[in-house]
Amino acid sequence: MNSRSLGIALLVSGLTTVAADAAGAASIPEMIEASSLIVVGRVDAMQSQPASPSGSASVVISANRVLKGSPQGQVVVQLDQSNPDYGSVRPQQYGMFFLRQSARGGTYAATDPYTPALIASPISPKGFSSSDALTGVARELAGVLTTPPERLVGSGDPAAAQLSYSEAAAALQDLPLQTGGPALQAVANSNGGPGRVWAVASLLSSDNGPGSDIRQSQYLDLVKSFLLKPDANLAFTTSMVANAVQANVKSPAAIPTLTVLLGSPAVSVRRAAASALSDIATKQVIAPLANIALKDADQNVRYYAVLGLAEATGVTKSPTMPSFKQNEVAMLGFWRNWAKANVN
Repeated sequence: MNSRSLGIALLVSGLTTVAADAAGAASIPEMIEASSLIVVGRVDAMQSQPASPSGSASVVISANRVLKGSPQGQVVVQLDQSNPDYGSVRPQQYGMFFLRQSARGGTYAATDPYTPALIASPISPKGFSSSDALTGVARELAGVLTTPPERLVGSGDPAAAQLSYSEAAAALQDLPLQTGGPALQAVANSNGGPGRVWAVASLLSSDNGPGSDIRQSQYLDLVKSFLLKPDANLAFTTSMVANAVQANVKSPAAIPTLTVLLGSPAVSVRRAAASALSDIATKQVIAPLANIALKDADQNVRYYAVLGLAEATGVTKSPTMPSFKQNEVAMLGFWRNWAKANVN
């Protein structure tokens, strides 16, 4: 992996770590396996116990759905707050809580203190069933992506729900692809909404098995209209999808869509499209890079144009970004003259 690809991968890694972003945190499948009780519900009451040597808090959860186990009466949870890195819950939080039986009779503890809960939707997903906890968790997370912002975060503004959709999409990536993948694909093929865009971003980042090159191109087509006319209020969503495109779309089948995306008003999208075309580096990328990207107002897009032209033609050595910045006028002049003579 070259330095540019490594940098992109690090940017996109924000999509791939929710439960495992703290040192020692378990993956979601590990949490499911270790839990004796998994419930979806709301924190009805919580009481801190500062006098406790462990710094614990007592939480009462009203369960709406049970994905694993069988709670007896109220779900009372003792949370350990002794480590500042441990996750916390807040009053009235709605979520998916992963719990294990506590030594104290009738109470529970967080299965993983780093991640006591994941996001969940107050709307019960279609086909809800508690027979398979892994599938149930995937269905709950997919349900978040299809929930309207006003039901999810109490605001009709899609921008307010971006972080919630991001959390659900990242958690789905932490599941085995055979479980999380179908859930993401179902959302990606649904009838729109910001959550659908996040599902596609997750598929772009996680689906890298046999035949994935063609599927990546198909995923890209699902968000083409969004990336061509991005909502200014959804800049975070746009940038994360663009990062996923830049890091993962490598198929020549995507060249027509990437070419169109060079006309996006969002610079992050144009950078992603130009970078992906330079990575593909077949003769089919020469025209869009020379005729469009080489003339872009953004320096990074122009760099990817020069880099892609060098790699696709072999006419010159591929430049590094520092060398391009130092010699940009000369490099652009060379490739513009070359394009006039060689590109229709």
